[in-house]
Amino acid sequence: MTIDSFLKFFVPKDHSFFPLFESDAQNLVKAAELLKELMASTDIGEHERINREIKEVEHIGDGITDRTYEQLNKSFITPFDREDIHELTAHIDDVVDSINGGQPQSLSLQTKEAYPYLQGDG
Repeated sequence: MTIDSFLKFFVPKDHSFFPLFESDAQNLVKAAELLKELMASTDIGEHERINREIKEVEHIGDGITDRTYEQLNKSFITPFDREDIHELTAHIDDVVDSINGGQPQSLSLQTKEAYPYLQGDG
């Protein structure tokens, strides 16, 4: 028996967190894309639609955060430190919450005039 095969017994085999991290990251990207779309639009009707979508994305993110915490509470051995998993999940949720919390103020902005660089592809 080699040392590698011996050490494999101690390596965590619980990979249930990685799909949750991936879903959380994809949700964050979706929220950021919606924020960019919101900032590039001057149509108030479009703002209202995007605001509703951002709220939905934020609720989805809250669900992913809850599932991650539940999995963390059920797992004895985690792929990396429990505190790091908790902190990563909390920070992703905080960013999505900030996007959701900051978007109502954007309704009063004339964003294309205030941020002309948002009109481009970059």
